[in-house]
Amino acid sequence: MTKSALVTNFLDQYRKPFDMETAAGMTGLSKKVVRPIVTRAKHKGQVKEIEPGIYIRIHHERISNSATGMPCGWKYSVTVGTAILELLERKKIKSVRALGTALGKSRQYAYIYLEGLASLGAVQWDGSRYLPTGKGSVLMIGCQIEKGILGRMIREARCKANV
Repeated sequence: MTKSALVTNFLDQYRKPFDMETAAGMTGLSKKVVRPIVTRAKHKGQVKEIEPGIYIRIHHERISNSATGMPCGWKYSVTVGTAILELLERKKIKSVRALGTALGKSRQYAYIYLEGLASLGAVQWDGSRYLPTGKGSVLMIGCQIEKGILGRMIREARCKANV
């Protein structure tokens, strides 16, 4: 594993405020090596300096969905949503089950994300497969879920095909 990957892994997992000494100790690297990597992460918006020399990870990748009544306090990952959109662009995904298989996750997991993306208007059904639309901000995934949107999209596509 590269030095940069070690520090990035630390930044992704460490949830408490930290300084360069903590980051160096946890990664087994010197502060001299860790400092530029943390500075780059700060400029990318991945960490924030809350006091001089004290940093904390910014939690962009997860958005709570407790307002929509999802079971078990489901949390959507913006990273997973983006990965699904990229996957739909590259592959011809014809079903929720195929999406789950391509992701290496369950069909239920794939359904929840696909429903969230469709509710944003980021995914559509073209009559034979799911396609990304380029609309809707993935950062808003989970803020508002339209129950049954996937079935409705498929029915609407069938109606248009029959006209």
